[in-house]
Formats: sequence, structure tokens, C-alpha cells
Amino acid sequence: MKKWLPGTAAEALVDYALKIGAMELFLNEEIFRKLKSGRMSPYFFNSGKFCTGTSIGLLGDSFAESIKKTGIDYDVVFGPAYKGISLAVATAMSLSRLGLPDAFAHDRKEEKLHGEGGIMVGSSMEGKKVALIDDVTTDGKTKEVAMQRIKDSGGEVVACFIAFDRQERGQNAISALEEFYINYKVPMYAAAELTDLFFVLDATANQYMDRAMAIPLIRQYNDTYGVFPRA
Repeated sequence: MKKWLPGTAAEALVDYALKIGAMELFLNEEIFRKLKSGRMSPYFFNSGKFCTGTSIGLLGDSFAESIKKTGIDYDVVFGPAYKGISLAVATAMSLSRLGLPDAFAHDRKEEKLHGEGGIMVGSSMEGKKVALIDDVTTDGKTKEVAMQRIKDSGGEVVACFIAFDRQERGQNAISALEEFYINYKVPMYAAAELTDLFFVLDATANQYMDRAMAIPLIRQYNDTYGVFPRA
């Protein structure tokens, strides 16, 4: 049997996430993961599992490829504390290898009152265009705080990049990404999305029993909450 190989950066990210358990599959309704929205999901993307140099490097590569693909004009990448810090660093390193702007910054949860002090760490954002880096989008509150801090530092958020887009509706009938744009007037892009997860699961279902079993459960969930694609 010929082994399937990822054909895009997004597919490679999803396949790797499945292999290291960062893309968790729940094959029984009794153990579905409860999301912040209150929905019970048969799958969950956990960026915290990207906890080695190899894995965070691959995630950084995926963000960098997404930034390059959009062609967005930016000067600095910014990651909100805490998960966003390592994401911003890894992305900046990958951007450097692509010959793209690689300045990065992040915030602190609390202001530092000694040493260099302040709430922000890293590159200055004064007069700079900033690409915000985060793992997923929920209600946008974390990003709202980050964007206000960037604004207070003299920067302008020109785009937001997340690792994985579940492609489901937010509080209304539109997608969470569209909702984010309406609320904050900032476009949001994803390194990988549900479409990529479906593709990888379908392509490797004959190699992994858990992936084959997960497909109908995720499609059923998508029929209820999905925006793109519908099963």
C-alpha cells in the first residue's frame, strides 16, 4: 500500500498534529470535549502539544507560509501571552528563513515594575504594522486585549493569524472569522482549517482506524455548527 504524504503546508500541519496528539479525536460522545462556546466537540486542536523544538518549528513554518501566502504588508509579528509568545518566536524564525520581516514582540500578563519595566517585550511597535499570531479563535477577547495593547504601543494590527480554523459559526450564523472581522475590522487567516482535517482524515482512513472512525462524528458535528464545508 502506498503511504499518503501531505501535499501542502496545511495538510502537513494537520497530519503532524494528529500524530503528536495535538489534534485530539474523541470517538465516543461520552468523552467529547466541551469547548468555551459550550459545544461538545468530537475533535480538539491543542497547540500546547507543540512543545518540542521540532514541533514548534513546524508550527512556525505553517504560520510563516500563511503570512507569505496572504502577501500582507507587516513589520512585526506579535504573540499574546502566554501561548502566543512561543508562536511569535517560532514564526519570526521561519519568516527569517523566507527572507521576510522577522521582528517579533509579545506582552506580559502583568506589568513589570522593575528592570526594563512595562507590559510589552521585544521589538518596538511604534508606527509599525503588526501581524497578530495566536493558536485559535473563540470569542476574540484575548485578541481584543492584545490589539488594544498594540494600539497603545503605537502599532496598527493589519491581520490576525491563527493555527487552526474550525470553520464553524460564531455567535451568529456567520463564521467565527467573519464575525471577528465585523467586530474588529481586522482580517483573520488560518494556517490550517477543517477542510484540511477532512482531507487528511479521508486520505489516511485506511491507515489509521481512529481517523476512519472520527470522520462521521466530525461530519455530524459540522452539520450542526459548520459554516464551511457542510457534510
